[in-house]
Amino acid sequence: MQRRNCKNTKSQYQQEVEKVDKEKAKIREEVLRAETAIKNKLEDNLLIRKREMEEKIEKLRKDFEAMKVKDKLEADAKLKDLKIDQDAKESNLQKKSETMDEKWNNFCKSLEVEKKENLTKGNEISDQIQRKIKRCDNITQTGSGVISSDNNWTIAQNVGGILSAGASFLQDMKRAFSAMETLPESLSANLTFKEFEEVGNVTISKQVESVVEIDGIQAKGWSISGITCTKSGSIVVTGPTEGYTYHVTVIVQSGKVLRQCFITCKSPQSPFQYPESYCAAFKQYQVVIAYDPHGIGIFDVRNGSFQGKKMSDIVDWPRGQSMRSVSVDEKSDNIIIGCGYTNNLYVLNDQLQYCSLFRLDYVTDLIDVHVNSREVMVSDYSNMKIYAVSLGDGGKLYQLSSSTVSTKRPVCVRRDGKGFIYVMWSNVLPGKGGTYNLSVYNNDMKLLFTKPIYASIRCFTVGRIGSTEKLLMVSKTNGKFYRYGLA
Repeated sequence: MQRRNCKNTKSQYQQEVEKVDKEKAKIREEVLRAETAIKNKLEDNLLIRKREMEEKIEKLRKDFEAMKVKDKLEADAKLKDLKIDQDAKESNLQKKSETMDEKWNNFCKSLEVEKKENLTKGNEISDQIQRKIKRCDNITQTGSGVISSDNNWTIAQNVGGILSAGASFLQDMKRAFSAMETLPESLSANLTFKEFEEVGNVTISKQVESVVEIDGIQAKGWSISGITCTKSGSIVVTGPTEGYTYHVTVIVQSGKVLRQCFITCKSPQSPFQYPESYCAAFKQYQVVIAYDPHGIGIFDVRNGSFQGKKMSDIVDWPRGQSMRSVSVDEKSDNIIIGCGYTNNLYVLNDQLQYCSLFRLDYVTDLIDVHVNSREVMVSDYSNMKIYAVSLGDGGKLYQLSSSTVSTKRPVCVRRDGKGFIYVMWSNVLPGKGGTYNLSVYNNDMKLLFTKPIYASIRCFTVGRIGSTEKLLMVSKTNGKFYRYGLA
């Protein structure tokens, strides 16, 4: 019985094994069919993708060829247009060149004609001068005859005729030569300093870097009594226009007016003979303006605004006291005002509020002030000295005087960034003509050199334009602006 059961069990096992083998074989066949199908599908997809890529590549190639053709056509068209434009420009330039040649030839012809006319006029003027000289000699000889006549009454009766002839001669001279300039003024149009060399590490350029006319000054009959240069490099000039109206003008180095404002104040009961205005650089973009009879204010170079006050509203202002100069202490921004008649120094803060007063009893005729560090350099015109005044107590620290014979009176004093002192000396009263010299001193007050300048210059300053310092000078009446290099 047991043996039969074992046999049946074995038979069942073999059947199961056979069944499993069949299932395995079936699965293998299905896997093989699936692999074959997938492989075929992949090959079909690859063929499709390949055909699509080939079609796209072919399309891109055709598009690229079309773009090449299009770009070439456009480039050819532009090149053709450029050639046409270039030909037109060359034609215009040729015409302009021919026109310029024609104008140049006409100019040369007119210049030749003008030369001949000027030569003729020169000869006429020379003849006229010779006639005037003969006429003058005739009057002189006649007068000499009267003088040497030993009181001969008959000859002395000619005195009236001589005086009449002399007066007529003077009138004729004024009419004939009224437009002729004096030699210094005509020369100053091109040169201010006659010769400047390097002495003691101070170099002022021998040739002026630029000479320009400030727009409108001479044409309008204005004058300039002050010049300064702000820390931002703006150049400002100021002076009277008419009566007690003053201009404050910002200029560029070419003389063109960049910005301008006008200050008008009431005339004082006792008008000054020469109303003036003065200026000094203040902070970065501002300038302090002091003006007769007793005005003070701040001008902004950026927008031309001006805010002013009367000194009589700030301090007890003595009758007859006038503005003479203004300067600014760069360290404290305090404003120093130098006054004529009383020789007082007023110190205001940057808000135009009173700080202190120094009565300089040892000064006779204050004409200019310049602040340097903790001292003020005061020009005393009558005493012919420059005093260094302490801002602590107003006492004298040291003094300078001119070493020249002809020019003893200080008009303007400034220091440069190296500490060298520049002084303009004169031998005349303010507002008059005469001889002017510029002297340069070192830190030890030793005179380095003195050179002449022309009488049209009244004020100057040392300012930093760009990265270098410049000596800036300005003519009082004709508005000429001179710039010299400092090294």
